[in-house]
Amino acid sequence: MPSWPMDITDAPRPNIAPPRRSPAVPGDERGAKAGPGSPGTAGLLQGVILLTAAFTLPAWGHGGEDHSHEGDKPAAVAVQTTPRTTTATEEFELVAALEGKNLTLYLDRYASNEPVAQAQVEVESGALKAVAKETAPGVYTLPGDRLAAPGKHALVITVQAGEVSDLLTATLEVAPPAAAVVQTGAGRGWLLGGGAALLLALAGGFWMRKKQ
Repeated sequence: MPSWPMDITDAPRPNIAPPRRSPAVPGDERGAKAGPGSPGTAGLLQGVILLTAAFTLPAWGHGGEDHSHEGDKPAAVAVQTTPRTTTATEEFELVAALEGKNLTLYLDRYASNEPVAQAQVEVESGALKAVAKETAPGVYTLPGDRLAAPGKHALVITVQAGEVSDLLTATLEVAPPAAAVVQTGAGRGWLLGGGAALLLALAGGFWMRKKQ
C-alpha cells in the first residue's frame, strides 16, 4: 500500500483542557482600592490638615495688639439721619431740614415748583424766633442749635414774598442717636472654626471607612 504524506488537517487533535481560572476571592482586588496607608488617603488627610490650618490660624492667631481676645466685642457704629419735614399751602411748598447745626429751608412756589427768591422767612419754635438768611435762590438758613434735642419740634414759618404772604406750620421730629452692631473678627473666627471642625469630621469618617 503506497505511503502518502499525511495532511496536517487530518491529524488527530489532542484533547487539551483549557486553562483553569483561579476562583475570585472577595476583597482580593489588588490595586482597585486604596487602603488607609495608601498615597491617595495620605494626600487627602494632608490636604485637610493644611486647609484646617488656613481657616483657623487667621481667625484665632491674632486677637488684640497684645494677642488677647478680651477686646473682640461687637463694635457699635452710630447711624445718623437728617431730620426733615415738609409742609405746603396754596402758595408755597417748604422743606425744612436740620443739617448739622443749621436749619435749612427750601422754599418753592407750589404751582410751578419755582424757587422763591428774595423772600422774608421767619421761624418760630418754642424759645426760638429768628429770621432766616437766604444763601441761594429759594434756600434759607438759620441757627438750629435749639432744635437739636431729640423730640418733636413745632415750627411756625411766616413767608413774605413780594405782595404774597403766608403762614406755614410743620413738625420737625429729631430721633435719638441710633446704633447699629457690626460683626467683628471674633464672629468670623467662630464661623471659620466651625468649618474647620466639619472638615476634620468628614476626614475622620472617610479614614474609618477605608480602614474597614
